[in-house]
Parts: sequence; C-alpha cells; structure tokens
Amino acid sequence: MTLEEARSELGVGPDAPPDLVRRGYLRLLKTRKPEVDPEGFARLRAAYEVLKAAQDGVEPPRTQAAPAPPPDEPPAAPPAGPPPEATDPSDSTARSARTHEQRLDAFRERFSRLPHDAPVDAPVDIAREAVEAVPDAIEARKWLVQALLAAGRTDEAAQAYRDAFYQGHSALLLEFARNFPARLTEEELHLLATVVKPSFLWGFAEHLLEAEEWAQLGRVMKVAFEVFQRTPDETPPRPQFFVFVLLRLHEQGHADAARAVTALYASWLKAEDLMEAFEGERMTATWTMLQELAALDDGFPQAVRMVLARLPLQGSQLPTLHESLRAYRRREPALAAAALASLQQRCPLYLSVFGEDLASEARPERAAGQAASTGSGPGQALPFWRTRGFRQVALSAAIIVAVFCVVAVIGGALEHSQRRLREHRLEAAGKAATALCAAVPESDREATCAALLRMVSQAGARDCLPFVGGFSKLRLQLHQRVTRDTAPGQDSAEAWSRMTQHLADFEAALRPLCHRS
Repeated sequence: MTLEEARSELGVGPDAPPDLVRRGYLRLLKTRKPEVDPEGFARLRAAYEVLKAAQDGVEPPRTQAAPAPPPDEPPAAPPAGPPPEATDPSDSTARSARTHEQRLDAFRERFSRLPHDAPVDAPVDIAREAVEAVPDAIEARKWLVQALLAAGRTDEAAQAYRDAFYQGHSALLLEFARNFPARLTEEELHLLATVVKPSFLWGFAEHLLEAEEWAQLGRVMKVAFEVFQRTPDETPPRPQFFVFVLLRLHEQGHADAARAVTALYASWLKAEDLMEAFEGERMTATWTMLQELAALDDGFPQAVRMVLARLPLQGSQLPTLHESLRAYRRREPALAAAALASLQQRCPLYLSVFGEDLASEARPERAAGQAASTGSGPGQALPFWRTRGFRQVALSAAIIVAVFCVVAVIGGALEHSQRRLREHRLEAAGKAATALCAAVPESDREATCAALLRMVSQAGARDCLPFVGGFSKLRLQLHQRVTRDTAPGQDSAEAWSRMTQHLADFEAALRPLCHRS
C-alpha cells in the first residue's frame, strides 16, 4: 500500500499530524470490527501502519507486495516447492489480539510482583511503559491514572485522562468528569454532553452546587439545558432546583450564567405552556424576583445584587438585609443611587421591599415642601394610614409573608430531597461494598471487607479525605491478590475482569458521597 493509498484509506491529507492520523484510524475502527469486516480491518490497519512508519522515518511493515525489479535486471526466479498459502486476515487479527493480551499480561505480572513497601512511583513507571507499549489498550490508560492518583500526582492524572480521551478513549471522558469536575474546559464539557444524558448533567450540576464550584456550575447548567431542549423525552428537575441554583449564581457573582439559564428556562416554560408550574409550587413571587434579577445588567453593584438574591433564600434575615443596604448607601451613595434607579426601572417587586434602604435621606427643606404641597403642617399631620410610609410598610409586609412561605417551601423541599438522596447513596454504597467483599479472595477477605465498610462509613460522615488515593491503592492491592490466588488452570484475566466490575460499581456508588475530593 502506497502513502497516497494509505492517506485515502484514513481520509487524511499529506500534512496530517500524527494525532489526526490516529484519530482517523480510531474513528474508522468503530465500523471495521475484525470479527465483522476482517478485510476492511486489515486494509485500515495496513494504512495506519504505513502512515505511522512514514512519520517515524522507518520502513513500513511488509503488508503489500514487493516493488517490481528494474527493467535491466532479470526477474527473480520463483522459489522451489509448493506455493505459499494465502494469509487469512482474520488469522492475522487473532494473532494481533493474542499479542496485545500477552503484553498486558506481562505488565499485570509486573504489578503483582511489586512488594508492599515499593515506592509510590513504582506503579507509575510500570503504567507509563504499558501505555507506550500498548497505546490502544484502555486498561493501560486506567492503570496510569490510578497509579498517579495513588501517588498524589493529581495534575499528572488529569493530564493522563486528557491524553487518553483525546487519543480515542472517549469512555475515559466520563471518568475524568467524575474525578475532576472543576477542570473540564468548555470544549470538553460540550464533548461530554454528546455522550451523556441530561439527567447526568443535572446530577453533575448538583455536585458542583454542593462543592461550591460556581463558575463551572454556571457552564454546566447552560450546557445541560441546551442538551435537554434537544431531548424532549427527558424530564427536567423541579422548579425549586432551578430557582435555588440560579439565585445562588446571582449571589456568588455569576449573573451572566444565571441570566442565560433564566432566559432558556423562561422560553421553555412559555413554549410548553407550563408557567403554572410555579403557581403549583407556591413560588410565583420567587420566580418574579429571579426574573427581575436577570433584568439587571453587569454594571449593577454586586453587593446589592447579593442582598437581592438572599431575600428569597434567607427571608428570615430580612432586618439584616435591610441594614446591609443602608450601610452600603452610607458607604457608596453614588452607586446606591444608581442601583435604586435600576430597581425603579426594572424591579418593582424588589423596589417595594428595599427601595427606601437605597434612597438618600430626605433633607429638612424637602420635607417641609412636601408638607406644604399636601396641605399639612404643624397640628395638621395626616393620619398614619394615609401616609406613603404606611403604604410601603403594608406592601412590604405582604411581600415578606409571601417570601417566608416560599423560603419554607424551597428550604424544606431541598433539605428533604438532599437527605433522601444521601441516604439512597449510602445504601447503594453499602450494597456495592458487600458485593465487592464477596468477590475478594478468601485469604484477604476479612481485612479488605473491613476497609470497604470503613470507607463507606467515612463517606457517610463526610470524612472523604481517606478516599483520595485510597481507592486506587485498594485497586492495585486487589489486582495483586487476584493474580496471586487464582487457582491453577483458571484464567486470572477473567477473574480480574469480574473483580474490576465490582470495583467499578463500588466506586460509582461511593464517589458521589465524596465528590469534593
């Protein structure tokens, strides 16, 4: 196969870098499985080897016929004896698969021979060699990540994840998101959205909310809603979730993301004719406040925006919020006046509650003029119930009552939901630990089961520090024990495959309890 033919087979140009060639190969490999299309797979593999050899500056493998001899040389005599048998591409594929597995077995054996007191970097060195020797094996990539995490080299572990999924191991992108949620770039987040359902992204947003990763939370909420709009069969979270998250984003200085998601949500509610959803949840006033917050531009003072967002979140602290705005008015009179003007233009509900706190103190001559214009003076004071102050107090009181009701609904629903969710996660982690415990070799079962249950207990108590690196060390130890204790005649790779599934189930159940680590 010539270089031109190889490039045509992979669909790349003459100047394609090695990474692009590899991605083209891995993309086509999904549709040319050796067991389904052995001839197509053989052509694809030959093309990849030819281009890889050309990039490395070495001779390509002899997968094509030798070139014809020059005209001035006689043709070579055919070899004596019977003609060679044609090579079956499926046989070549099977041999390649056996070689692939033999290389992995060699590295598994090296891991199993590591002493218990080996340096923490020893598994890292072996895993790096495995990745270089068998780059197509996702297991080698996982070894490297686990060894780096166990050694406390988190930055390198994150980079190992990126190297893996950018080189074709897309399954590791989901694992990267779970282990390093705050490190996902905008591009990686959109890539993740192509392989997961909106329900995963909503849960991801909940984890970021608990971890107080505000910038990433805003990005995930936008992407999650965009994906949700493309999958109409999915059910969105309840209104309380959206309102609570968006208010917290306003409070923490991420108004741009909160505005974007508010607009998406409002548009969806209108299109689906679901505006009564807030009425059913007794949250109409809170939704109105959220929309008023979204109407404020980036120049609106953050200190005032924070207080406005806290009103529906912490209605019981209303006197403190009033005093905060009065102190801000005394400290920043010009900015307070600008904030008041914005409230007058765009936020009538908030204006009725906090307008007086941002207004300047009335001067004596202004007060006298107002008294003259109303015909009141000394001895002619209006009844209190007719004064503007009384009307403001009455309106504020009505709004405060509504806000207290909303706060009770939101707080109670969220607290109950979070408690139930955590109980469910603890129960799932306990079941996964029991299943993993039963799969552990009997000689080490007692100590390992105790360690597993201790990890669940620590996670339940929010003591997640032991989980950092501990799970990766446990994985390596179990691999050594499975390899050591496999009975003669049994396949250690098959036994480890079963153990890997139990480990994955246990990690998936435990990690949400310790997502901050």
